[in-house]
Amino acid sequence: MIDIEAVMADFAVRQAERQTQVVEEIQQLKTVILPRLQDAGIARVEIRFDGCGDSGAVEECVCLDATSAPMPCPDVTPLEGEADKADRTGSAELPSLGQALEQLTYLALERHHPGWE
Repeated sequence: MIDIEAVMADFAVRQAERQTQVVEEIQQLKTVILPRLQDAGIARVEIRFDGCGDSGAVEECVCLDATSAPMPCPDVTPLEGEADKADRTGSAELPSLGQALEQLTYLALERHHPGWE
């Protein structure tokens, strides 16, 4: 017989652990991303997300300067030590700035809008 209270308690513990991990990953990504954006003169980033249907996806990342003029996302990658902080997957491939912004978006959605899909 399944002890539903034990299952729910275990679920709550795992959810709390995941939320803590997400907050840490967001902070780590911000320490990698923000200096790169500032160095490139990017004042704002608009990320377009389509959450239609049962899934969702980042559609576009638009970088804007201080006058709100669009500018290309710099084709830079984090430094190797920074990638270790930002990418806990153990991937040897360094993400581009655009990929890091997308990763940050999905983490923020998970943190602030659970069930976003």
